[in-house]
Amino acid sequence: MPRSDPLPLEAVRDLLGIARALYAAQKREFASRLTLDELAAIGKALVNALRLAQKSGPDTLAHRAAWIQAEDACTRLVHIISLQTPAAAIVEAAVVRVRRIGRRPPNAREERRAAAKIRR
Repeated sequence: MPRSDPLPLEAVRDLLGIARALYAAQKREFASRLTLDELAAIGKALVNALRLAQKSGPDTLAHRAAWIQAEDACTRLVHIISLQTPAAAIVEAAVVRVRRIGRRPPNAREERRAAAKIRR
């Protein structure tokens, strides 16, 4: 899609929601700090792309920058999500966030297990 076209804001918002839900799911599964940092960076890039696109019109330098950031974030997100990524875990994490149902804080045993998983 040419950069002179308007950035599809709704699609970018959808991807931001997916990235946030995946972050929450990965965090609940004690993913590595590297994975969580990458998902956070993807989310920030998508938020920035939305802001840039909303402030500028199509075929401007800022709008082209929004396209570049959004496309880069898409590429990075696709590298994290694979066919083995269960959608149920992502959707459940999003539902939990909507309902504000938090997991209880991990006990010492769970924290040790999570730390051992991260070291692997």
